[in-house]
Amino acid sequence: GSAALLLLLMAADGIAIKRIADSWIGAGPAEKAAAFHAGRALAEVNLAILTVWIIVFWGATIIVYGLAIVTSDVYPRWLGWAALLAGLGSAADGLALAFSGPSVLLGNILFPVFSILITVWIFVMGLLLWRKARSAA
Repeated sequence: GSAALLLLLMAADGIAIKRIADSWIGAGPAEKAAAFHAGRALAEVNLAILTVWIIVFWGATIIVYGLAIVTSDVYPRWLGWAALLAGLGSAADGLALAFSGPSVLLGNILFPVFSILITVWIFVMGLLLWRKARSAA
């Protein structure tokens, strides 16, 4: 699901928007407005896909992992709580982005902060899983 959303976002943002920009550049005065509005519409679709991807991948997925860790005795509970908080923060960031639109705070500050925290969490969990697998072998 998340990978499909990301691929869709990359296709729309990386391929379709370039084609629209190229058509705007080559358009005559009468067609420039239509190409501009098509580009603006695609930008809104990109934002919608991005917010859903943030909510699903960086939010819901990490929240579920956090809940699994908090409710088990296999890994330290603080790692579960860290995942829950980072996942909730990411989901809230995605929802705020969906409802208020792009902003420096949401897209350039909060999203990188939460995604970096989650990336560090994934790295720590990977190390713990690797150690557990080595000790079991």
